[in-house]
Amino acid sequence: MSEQHSTASGIADSLGKEELARIDAYWRAANYLSVGQIYLLDNPLLREPLALQHIKPRLLGHWGTTPGLNFIYVHLNRVIKARDLDMIYTFRRWLTRHPGLNVKTRDDSALRIPAISRFVVTHYSYEALVVAQAKRNPLALRQEKLQMLLDALVAKQDRSEAEAARLEELKDTLALLSGMEGRDARDVERKLVRIDAVIDGQPLDAGPLRTRAGTVSAERLYTNQKVSDLVAKAETEQNDYRLQNSVNPFFSPEKRYDLKWFDPPRTISMSVHTYSTSILLGSSMLLLGGLHLVLRRQLRTKGT
Repeated sequence: MSEQHSTASGIADSLGKEELARIDAYWRAANYLSVGQIYLLDNPLLREPLALQHIKPRLLGHWGTTPGLNFIYVHLNRVIKARDLDMIYTFRRWLTRHPGLNVKTRDDSALRIPAISRFVVTHYSYEALVVAQAKRNPLALRQEKLQMLLDALVAKQDRSEAEAARLEELKDTLALLSGMEGRDARDVERKLVRIDAVIDGQPLDAGPLRTRAGTVSAERLYTNQKVSDLVAKAETEQNDYRLQNSVNPFFSPEKRYDLKWFDPPRTISMSVHTYSTSILLGSSMLLLGGLHLVLRRQLRTKGT
């Protein structure tokens, strides 16, 4: 009993209160940064009360594993520095199949598309419809336009004063759009018209767009969360940096194909709507061509 006590005491004394305090502060700071990266669109230092327009409309990340990962990172960082270790901290995402499982075991968490459905043209129209509901609804479409304008201004190295002011206006507009609420659906639509005016280049009048106690939010009115989650999951899988070749998960907004016979190899991409439209048109032309040949054969008179 005394040996266990002395061993535990030695481990505690080896860190020291000051080092433990620094580690705890490091861990809490890392958690704070992680929360900001996952959830916050603006107001990272909380200099004003947190409001809905400060929250990202689309979240890409998972808080549940973050404190534990940061905890491991902080302590490994201490060990690496203390012992001068040549070490890299890495981990596999939690959706990866456990190596101990039988590879033939079906993974019900994965969306599986039967091969036979590839020959059913409505399969492609359904995929395009789902992506359109997630990406082309009135809220998401305006968010995408604002983000494109923001990206274009951010990419410019030397911005004029007018462009810097425009950049701040667009940031405020995106925040207001993401947290938009109204008394009813028509009130939300009127506010969206004001957003369109800002997108077209008019100055922002934030007063009428400020979030008030409303009964209807733009997100609730236009967004189907389950559909958005399906599309976001497909985007995440498609943009995985570890992939060596292009993949096209079901519900991915973009289709990519590697042309390896070129030197150097090239990758072509197209939107899922262009992809689905080309398949539907091609299959329709083939069916009409086949029908034309059948009718021509049947209507051919005898002796000709």
